[in-house]
Amino acid sequence: MTVTVVGAAKLVDKENIDSLNKRLRSDGDALSFVVFKFVEGTKDTINVVESGEGGWEAFEKYFVADQIAWVLWRLNAGDNVSQRSKFVFLSWCGEKVKTVARVASGPQGKSLEQSLGYIHVSKYGCNADEMNPNVIREKVRQAGGVRYDHTETFDGQEKQIETDQRTK
Repeated sequence: MTVTVVGAAKLVDKENIDSLNKRLRSDGDALSFVVFKFVEGTKDTINVVESGEGGWEAFEKYFVADQIAWVLWRLNAGDNVSQRSKFVFLSWCGEKVKTVARVASGPQGKSLEQSLGYIHVSKYGCNADEMNPNVIREKVRQAGGVRYDHTETFDGQEKQIETDQRTK
């Protein structure tokens, strides 16, 4: 097992991680997610446990109360006029994870994230209220930039906006 130290993280088979990351960022490849976890029995070594096609349902099984996991997810987002690939990094640290492991996982997850390149949205969560498709959708929408529809939401309030304000 080849281990590469990247910041606070020890990554198993960095060449494979880089290859999966490159595939994920290629529009011609169907790969849409990569899941990372600590190697069994370690508290500092991260490896790929699954990669594949699909959306939230394909990897949500890793968001367990006593587990730590990270997901790099490519999804399409935007409105009817402009849809683009977005790259989302999800950091999961379940509510039943021990405090020492929870604290240690933060810098390691951040080092993993930084090793993957540009990320549109990064989200941390420890329960289903903090980490679910609706929360992620809203974070991606907020990070999306220009909106071409006629509705703006701010602080839970929705209002119609004028055409020339949508691009400001």
